[in-house]
Amino acid sequence: MNPLIGTTHPYLLLTEEEWLPFASGLAIAVPSRHKVHYGKVLKKKQEPVLIGNGKGFLYLAQMNGDTLLLVEQMGQLPPPRPAYHSMNAYIKPGPMEEVVRHGTELGVATIRFVVTDYSVAREARLERLQKIAESAAMQSRNPFLPKLEFSERWENHVQRDMAIVWGEWRDATKRGPILPNAENYYFINGPEGGWSTREKEILQDYPALSFGETVLRSETAALAGIVALKQLTAQIS
Repeated sequence: MNPLIGTTHPYLLLTEEEWLPFASGLAIAVPSRHKVHYGKVLKKKQEPVLIGNGKGFLYLAQMNGDTLLLVEQMGQLPPPRPAYHSMNAYIKPGPMEEVVRHGTELGVATIRFVVTDYSVAREARLERLQKIAESAAMQSRNPFLPKLEFSERWENHVQRDMAIVWGEWRDATKRGPILPNAENYYFINGPEGGWSTREKEILQDYPALSFGETVLRSETAALAGIVALKQLTAQIS
């Protein structure tokens, strides 16, 4: 169980550069990006603060002015199992940010953007996406940040023994897919233009999720796919 859900203490994430001196016991300045949202509240309440690094480590800290002081090492949480991975066709920057935001809130382990026949690689604003993931993790009290990856062809990341579900909202022939018990589940989300005939032939080896008779935005399908995948695997996991 996620211990962050059972407490009302504010929850802040630190980058690797901020985390290392803090975890070693050194007092560090509250990062400027957190002062905007939490500074006044933390100073007023003078309550403990939960500090994480996005890798499952949780420490208890106290604010002294604009400084964070380590109080207690709470240990490292194990990664959730099974793990869920989201593979998405490249889309415009705004929708791409929504995929990262919602995926983080849902606890996705990896978010990968890939090239499909009807999409092309776009320049990824990694720093911006990392900030969005951090904000979403704090808001949802998720102790793990997703790994953000940017690749070429999606087929290069698919193997026959992977537990994969793909989204096709127009003519999916397999509904309510039966999935094996696995440690990792993958949802492959195509572009708004859909999958090409060639790509569908490759994907026919894997079960498909139908999103009904309407065409969803890619960022909406990414959210719906992970939620559906979690529901489908809840009983066998």
